[in-house]
Amino acid sequence: MIHRLGRLDPQTVRAIFTEAGSRRWTPKQLRRLRDSGSRNPEEATLDEWTNTFLKRIREIKSAPNCKAN
Repeated sequence: MIHRLGRLDPQTVRAIFTEAGSRRWTPKQLRRLRDSGSRNPEEATLDEWTNTFLKRIREIKSAPNCKAN
């Protein structure tokens, strides 16, 4: 599974979240992004979800007990 996840690029992950209807962001997240100066909080939220997902893949892959290493 980690090998398949490792092949995902940011554009693909973003498309997955977009198609899955992940545009139902929490008001708290949108407010935080608006308050931080984001011009488009919906897009910024999608970027956050994408980056977090890819970060988690890297964390799993680099774990000492991951057989992918």
